[in-house]
Amino acid sequence: MPMRILVPLERRFGVDTALPVACDLARARGAIVRLLHVARPDPPRDRSGRPFAGVAADPADVRREALAFLDMTAAAALPGVATETSVRFGDPAEEILAEAQDVGADLIVMATRSRPAVERVLVGSAAEEVFRRSDRTVILVRGT
Repeated sequence: MPMRILVPLERRFGVDTALPVACDLARARGAIVRLLHVARPDPPRDRSGRPFAGVAADPADVRREALAFLDMTAAAALPGVATETSVRFGDPAEEILAEAQDVGADLIVMATRSRPAVERVLVGSAAEEVFRRSDRTVILVRGT
């Protein structure tokens, strides 16, 4: 069975940092790269309760847009690499860990943002939580 590499991506974040690492590993190992986007269950809203302009409110639309993004990203950044795509809804860290378990990922490659120490302590990040809680190898790649 080929190695499975899970790469969670936000819109554009992680594409320039985590994907090249995953691509190199996949080519060296003949692995499958599974791109994952975790969306919020509810879209961000303005003070009046309406979704922000340009943000899909219907979960089916969110899923369709995210899959289109992941498919385009795979075609552009992972030529010749076997890829799969997935969209989940919920808490990013929880969903990344669940996806890794569900698909039997051997490795998780994630981008992480540079944040001031105080913000990391107060807010944390999905990448740090996945790193702490995962029973799989996790590679964190510093993004911009």
